[in-house]
Amino acid sequence: MLKERLSYSLAKNLISKPIARVAYDILNPTSTSNAGHNGNRLEQVLRSGSTEELMVWTDTKTRGIKFEKWAKEKDYPLELCCTENEYHEACSFLKSMASQGICSLVRGMDYQEHIEGDGWHGYLDFSNSEIIYDLKVTSKAGTPDDWAKTVLNMHYDIQAYLYTLDGRELRWIVVDDSAPFPAFIGEPHYDFIESGRQKFEKARKLFPILNDYKGLEKAKQVLINPPPWLKLSNDIGE
Repeated sequence: MLKERLSYSLAKNLISKPIARVAYDILNPTSTSNAGHNGNRLEQVLRSGSTEELMVWTDTKTRGIKFEKWAKEKDYPLELCCTENEYHEACSFLKSMASQGICSLVRGMDYQEHIEGDGWHGYLDFSNSEIIYDLKVTSKAGTPDDWAKTVLNMHYDIQAYLYTLDGRELRWIVVDDSAPFPAFIGEPHYDFIESGRQKFEKARKLFPILNDYKGLEKAKQVLINPPPWLKLSNDIGE
């Protein structure tokens, strides 16, 4: 069995990628990208309301082998390691979140609460007994209309469905990924909830197929026919 339970991200992958690709990614996990580390770091900064816990690399302004070696030797958690430029970015981010009232929204909330349902589970960014706030730092923040397209393209509607099953409300904290970090609070329309439900049910049907996956079959040889608009190369149509 590759996975015991569905998560929001796995459900998203199941409906957007071939089963073989999803299985390969599970069996061959890759390290988190720099963008992923940056998002995790800003989330941690927002949670603590401070940049004091960040470990700063000042020997160079870029990441690389030396940076990774430095973090590993000191046994620092990677989500808290940053370059000098990233540190200044985190400071600007936190200041912006405070000025826009985001810090006061999440202050005192639970962080990374684990929730479970029928065959699925997830982790909430910020939550209490009434509401959930999920942080999205993205280059596609734009306007609420732009964000509505992103919700569907990135399948965040699945998240909206799962996270509201216990009766709590969900709000997305949508933040542009570059200074001055303008933000807005996105409330999912009930149509997104229903769309997420339909997508999740589709993913649920694919889940057993994923866990029964035994690998790729032998490659097939097929004749590649030309598209109908291609001119024939001779008079007899061969």
